[in-house]
Amino acid sequence: LEAQVDRELIFSGDKSKATLKFLISEGPRFRLNKVIFRGNTVFSDETLAGRIRLKQGLFVKDLVLRRDIKRLGDTYGELGYIESHIEVRRQYLPLDQPLPQWAQNLKGPAPALLNLVFTVKESVKFTVGRVNIRGNNVTQDRIIRRQVRLGPGKDFNELSMAETQSRLLETRLFDDVAVKPMGTDENVRDVLVRIVEGRTANFIIGIGANTNTGVVGQFTFTQRNFDIANTPKSAREFFTGQSFKGAGQKLTLSAEPGTEIFRFNVDWFEPMLFDQPYSLDINAYIFNQSYESYDLTRYGAVTSVGHRFLNRWYGELTARIEGVEMGDLDVAAPPEVVSDAGTFLLTSLRGTLVRDRTDNRWMPSTGDRFSMSYEQMLAGDFTFGRGSASYKIYRTLYVDALDGKHILAGRVRADYIVGDAPVFEKFYGGGIGSVRGFAFRGISPRSTLSTSDDPIGGDFRLLSGAEYSYPIIRDQLRGVVFLDAGTVSDEITGSMFRASVGFGIRLTVPFFGPVPMSLDFGFPIMKQSTDETQVFSFSLGWQF
Repeated sequence: LEAQVDRELIFSGDKSKATLKFLISEGPRFRLNKVIFRGNTVFSDETLAGRIRLKQGLFVKDLVLRRDIKRLGDTYGELGYIESHIEVRRQYLPLDQPLPQWAQNLKGPAPALLNLVFTVKESVKFTVGRVNIRGNNVTQDRIIRRQVRLGPGKDFNELSMAETQSRLLETRLFDDVAVKPMGTDENVRDVLVRIVEGRTANFIIGIGANTNTGVVGQFTFTQRNFDIANTPKSAREFFTGQSFKGAGQKLTLSAEPGTEIFRFNVDWFEPMLFDQPYSLDINAYIFNQSYESYDLTRYGAVTSVGHRFLNRWYGELTARIEGVEMGDLDVAAPPEVVSDAGTFLLTSLRGTLVRDRTDNRWMPSTGDRFSMSYEQMLAGDFTFGRGSASYKIYRTLYVDALDGKHILAGRVRADYIVGDAPVFEKFYGGGIGSVRGFAFRGISPRSTLSTSDDPIGGDFRLLSGAEYSYPIIRDQLRGVVFLDAGTVSDEITGSMFRASVGFGIRLTVPFFGPVPMSLDFGFPIMKQSTDETQVFSFSLGWQF
C-alpha cells in the first residue's frame, strides 16, 4: 500500500544509448486489524462486515478493497438506497504500538497493521416512477419493456437495473444498452433505458467444419428482430428491409450441404407469445447424414410451446412428426442395422422442465442449470419412451485485476430408453459435448451377432465432466483444461467407463457473435478395445 516506483535514465558515454532503471521501494505489507463502520443506520455493523471479503489478519489489497466498496454499495442499492455513497479511510497503526492479541502469535517480524474506516452517506429510499425508453427506431417498446426488471412503485433495485442491461444485451438486438435512474423527485426516480439498435439480420455464405459432421457449406439467413405481422405496404418497404421487423421474433433459414451431412431448416421462434411468459417455436427440416454402415434421412416438423415460471423455472411441451428413411446399407452392415432399415413414421410428445440460474447464456460464470425431459413415441412405427436428466454448475474461483474470470464448471447427464428403439434413435457417445478424446459415436455397444465393429447404440448413456477455464486475452481468448468421462450401454450400469483429459482454447470472433469457437485436444486415459479415439476436436459453438 505504500509502494513507490521511480525511474532513472543511465546514458552511455556517447549518449547514443540509454538504460532505463526502475527504482522500487516496496514498503511493508499491511494486514487488517479491524473494520470500522460509521454513518450506517439501515444496516448493522455485523451485516455490512458480512458482505465484504477483507477480514482481520488478511493482507489488504487494493483490488479486493475496491470490490468490497462495490459490494457495500450494492447492499444499499438493492433495497432502493441508490444514492448512498461509501468512502473508506486507512487508519495506520503506529509501528511502536503494542500488537493486539490476535497478531501476537503471527510468525516472523512484527506486522504492519491498519484499520479500514468505512463512512456511509445513506440516502433516502427510492421507488421506481416511470420507465422511459429512448433510441429504438425499429424495435417496439413492448419488446424492450418485457426485459426490464424494474416496475413502477417497486423499490429501485440497482441489481435489477444491471440485470435489465444484461438481459437486453443478451437478446442481441442492440449494440449498446444503458440503464440509469433519472429525476429529482424526493423519493422517486424514473428509469431511463437508452439503447443503440444493432444490425439484426445476417446472411452468411461460407464453409465450416466440425469433427462430428465433417466439412459443411453454410447458407444461412437470420433475422433476430423479425415481425411476422409487419407485412410490407409497398414493394419499396420490402426491398429496403423496412418490413417484417421490430417484434423480437427470430426467423432462421438455413441450408448446410456437406461431405457427410445435408441439412435444410426453417425455424420461427416467438420468445413471448402475446407478451405473456409463453414461447412458441415452429420448425421444419430435412436432414441427411452418412453413418458408418448406412445413410439416414429425416424430414418433418417440430412445434414447441413453453412457459416461463417464477424463480427461473421453464417448462416446454414439444410435438414431433417425422419421416425417417434408413438405407444404402453397406454389405458388411451389422444385423442390428439391417433389421432396422426401411421407411418409418415417428410421432412423439416430449415434456421438458428446466431451471436455469446461470448468469450468462453464452459463457456462464456462476449459477447452475438443471434439466429433465421425457419423450414418448405415439402413433407410428415405434412406441418406445426416452428420458433425460442433466445438471451443470459454474463457479468463479478468481477474478483478476482486468476482471478476467477463472471458472470451474461441472456437468452430469443421464439418458435412458424404455422399450425397443431402432439404432437411429439410440444413444452414442464421443466427440464434442460428450467425451472428448473419442471420435463422434466412437463410444457405443457393438454388434453381438456379427464380427462388424460398427456402433449400434445403447439404451443407457451416462456422461460427466469438469472443466477449468481461464482468460488469456480477456474473454476473447480463453484456455481450458478438462476431464471427461462417460459410458454407453444396453442397460443401466456404472461399468465400462471411459475417461479422458485434455486442454483447449475458446476463441470469440465478433463477426460470429457471442458464441465462441472451441478447439480441444483430448487424450483417453480409460477406454475399451472397440472404442474409436480422436485427439483433436473443434466446432463453432461452446458445448459443456
